[in-house]
Amino acid sequence: MKSIPSSFDRLAAMTVLLTTGKKVGRHALNRLIWFADLVHFLQHGRTISGAVYSRWPFGPVADEMDTVRRVLIRDGLIDEHIQESRCYRVHAYQARRRNIDYVLLRQEFAKSELRTLKAVKQVLRGQPGSYLSAMARRFEPWTGARPGADLDWRRAHSDVKLRQWMASLGLIREPVSSPC
Repeated sequence: MKSIPSSFDRLAAMTVLLTTGKKVGRHALNRLIWFADLVHFLQHGRTISGAVYSRWPFGPVADEMDTVRRVLIRDGLIDEHIQESRCYRVHAYQARRRNIDYVLLRQEFAKSELRTLKAVKQVLRGQPGSYLSAMARRFEPWTGARPGADLDWRRAHSDVKLRQWMASLGLIREPVSSPC
């Protein structure tokens, strides 16, 4: 019997898949994972990771993400690139392809989850972290939560503008409303 992966394992696998290819900044990575979970939740009624997200100032963050990144870096599965300037430090991540068995990794996900991850990666990965953070903070369930509080996924269903935005990007299919 196959065991069910923990949210930590799922977040780690999502991180590797979303950072394969180009480098992804920390804020952008947090939002890509959020949007992948949110898209899948809206389409299938459950998230990919099963993680708990909290309302942070720059947008939703899975509670385990910092630990996930540290473990992936320690285990040589992703590289961390740090760019420093006088005012700030930017962290970006990239999967180390030679250390990853992608066939085995993809087997951890259902087909619908892989389709969602691929769509989010294709549509949103090239966007700046600031844009992704602004969009994540524009909609439910982030807007309805208190700072630091866990987000309530169910609130996303009632946010018409969220669903319209995602449908306009081709991330979700909205039901066609009847003319009556």
